[in-house]
Amino acid sequence: MIEIALRLLACAMFVASSTWAAETPSPVKHIEIIDPRPFGYVIGDTLTRRILLETAGGASLDVERLPQPGRVSSWVELVGVTARGRGGQQEVELVYQIFNSAPEVSTRALPAVDLPFRTAAGTAVHTVPKFLFTTGPLTPEYVAARDGLQEMRPDAPPPPFSTSPVQLRLALYALGLAAIALYFVYGYLGLPFLARSRGPFARALRAVDAAARARDEPQARRAALQALHRAFDETAHATVFGEHLDRFFAEHARYAPLRPQVERFFAASRKEFFGSGTAELSLAWLAAFTRDLRDCERGVA
Repeated sequence: MIEIALRLLACAMFVASSTWAAETPSPVKHIEIIDPRPFGYVIGDTLTRRILLETAGGASLDVERLPQPGRVSSWVELVGVTARGRGGQQEVELVYQIFNSAPEVSTRALPAVDLPFRTAAGTAVHTVPKFLFTTGPLTPEYVAARDGLQEMRPDAPPPPFSTSPVQLRLALYALGLAAIALYFVYGYLGLPFLARSRGPFARALRAVDAAARARDEPQARRAALQALHRAFDETAHATVFGEHLDRFFAEHARYAPLRPQVERFFAASRKEFFGSGTAELSLAWLAAFTRDLRDCERGVA
């Protein structure tokens, strides 16, 4: 009698659960599972499952109750869970990674996943079936000892790269920098081996510097003035007087920026030689003035 009662109770519970399941609608109207390839995986590889679904009856995916990252088996770990979508269209992406190395090709499984949904009747679950795949070792355990397969080989050398364009470009840069450096050295310091090609004011600067080292300052100043007058005459190819400066600057425009100093020089020189002889220009001023004329002469002022 007890056995008969137990059987009747089990039948009643089965009918009740069947009736409840029939009355509870599925929260998923349509589902599509996009799985990765099922073979050719080794340690460290990742597998991504994409689940595209369309909910029914106002159900919505319960994102907070989705599976959390962590180990799901002794071979696989869930490393990423992403849910996106709007309204009834939802997408769930699950990323797994293999963290064990198989000694030989073997079959493994990504576990089934329960997707939770919020419905008017409460929480409903839709189960995504497991996925089978094969893993293998990174390299075989044994290699046939023939044709050099067993010996360790060195790394392959990198492909050769032509450095000719780079070397040519660096050479052109070096030539350009050298030309600029020589230009400034010649302009501001002068070069001993180019002494013959120096202009009148460059030669006058040597005479003025030599005069500045003399002990007799009045005589040295007169020698400096005379050296400068000779430089003006050689530049103009004629004798230059203070009243001829307009013509000088018209024919030699490069000295125009120094016109105030030139006019002061000629006025002081006339007073020195034909006037009271009062020293209005110091040897330091004459040296600086001659240096400016030399720079204009070379085109570096």
